[in-house]
Amino acid sequence: MANEKKITLTWAESGITIYCLVRRDADDYLLNDADGSFAAAPADKYLSMPEDAVITGLYEVSESRTVWNNGLYLALLYKQVGGSPDLANDTLIASGEMYIWSDVEVDIRLSTISGIVYATDMATVSSNVIYNEFFKTLIRGDSIILPFMLGVNYTGWIPYFGIKKTLEDTEYALEPKELTWVDATTGSALIPLSTTETDLIGEYVGEVELRYTDSKVTALRYHFNFVQDAVV
Repeated sequence: MANEKKITLTWAESGITIYCLVRRDADDYLLNDADGSFAAAPADKYLSMPEDAVITGLYEVSESRTVWNNGLYLALLYKQVGGSPDLANDTLIASGEMYIWSDVEVDIRLSTISGIVYATDMATVSSNVIYNEFFKTLIRGDSIILPFMLGVNYTGWIPYFGIKKTLEDTEYALEPKELTWVDATTGSALIPLSTTETDLIGEYVGEVELRYTDSKVTALRYHFNFVQDAVV
């Protein structure tokens, strides 16, 4: 059964006609409003976004007819000026990206960093990579997934993730484990943490490290605060 994916627009005007196009980034296929599938040239690519009956200026559309593939999707929202959709004359008023994993939208863009594009045949690399630091409060014993996107092609590199109590510690709270790219060309991956791996209390430091042959690059650093769970 497919999950609900919702696209929402808040706009200052009421009573206007809004529609959207949804494009799958992996192959540029568009969502077919006729059956909810994706196709190169769908019969009906325009999804109507009706205004909420109570909240003025709130336009929404929900889609749950099919399971969407993992990856990035782009939504383009238009204000219709005539009697039917016309991309040549209608006004593009908003756009947005969503990343789907297991048919659920995940907040992957919060962890976007700048870096350097590396080719798979490079023997040595520069260490001048900009990495971001994030501060997160997590519940002890929760099973969670931390998504990230580096926005850089890291094909050939292998991401690892580990946790220490402090940077100076020689022992790990979580030994570095290999991650799997969702899309190496965009540096997209997920950090799955089990209930055992989050069975921690207090402040810890986690890092995403990228490895290619003998080269290593620190991409992300997390400052975690694990707090006690209420239900055990």
